[in-house]
Amino acid sequence: MRLIFTGCNLSTFNLINGIKIAIKNSFLYNNYKQVLHIINELTPTVQELKQQLDLSDVDFEQWNIEEFQYLEALAAEPEYDPEKIAYVEALQSLAKAEAEYGSITSVQFLSYAPADFTQNSGLRKGPQATTRAREAERHAAHNKLALEMNAVLDLECRLNLTTRWTPHDPEYQEALKYLNNQWFIHVVQHL
Repeated sequence: MRLIFTGCNLSTFNLINGIKIAIKNSFLYNNYKQVLHIINELTPTVQELKQQLDLSDVDFEQWNIEEFQYLEALAAEPEYDPEKIAYVEALQSLAKAEAEYGSITSVQFLSYAPADFTQNSGLRKGPQATTRAREAERHAAHNKLALEMNAVLDLECRLNLTTRWTPHDPEYQEALKYLNNQWFIHVVQHL
């Protein structure tokens, strides 16, 4: 009795598995041949370099140990206070909000010509809409600035800070370095 699986019989699965094993074996065999070729080609060069630089096999073993320790240190995420990271992020957001608010409020005067006014209702609809849009934009930027200021003040209280960090402070730079490193690791992991 033969087993039939959705149009394929058992011998088809055996054939597919055999092909997979053959491909894996071929891959391993080709890699083995490549390694032997590299060893045969580079051994004289390495021996010559060892003599010129006065190196021994112990030096190569030590380098392997040092590389392994370095990679282990990279893999272990250093401990860092998450509130300090949040504080630096809040300071960056505050600086951005201050810049946006400053750019919006730097326009101090709106100028209108007599043609912009109507006889009965004052300012015509076009300039009136522009004024409202600018006021709404200024109001939104002000609200964002206030929100960012509150976030920074809250974190300063939690961290017991008496003076605000600046980009030149060592604590700020240390937290920013950690933050950038974490961002880099995150990006690399998603590649």
